[in-house]
Amino acid sequence: MIEGARGCAVVVEGIELARREGAFGELRQIDCPLRIAYGERDWLIPWPGAYERLQRMLPDAEYVGLPDCGHLPMWDDPELVARTILEVTRPVAPVVSPAT
Repeated sequence: MIEGARGCAVVVEGIELARREGAFGELRQIDCPLRIAYGERDWLIPWPGAYERLQRMLPDAEYVGLPDCGHLPMWDDPELVARTILEVTRPVAPVVSPAT
């Protein structure tokens, strides 16, 4: 995975953006429920220090720690990650397109 990322232009652009503008760039207004999940054992992007700017930019977001998860929580506990996402997305009614 690391070897593949090394030659990926998007990864290089993302790193350069983070150096210039901070880890998250600038965000527009978000008008839907927003949950930001983070691995409580993430040593690359640790809570809370690495999230201070994001918390200022998104003060109404819900921040949820995933216990026993590191930088890639979907590898550590995929079921917990799925539940964490579905708790927010399941209550939203799907958009139904009118029949043609």
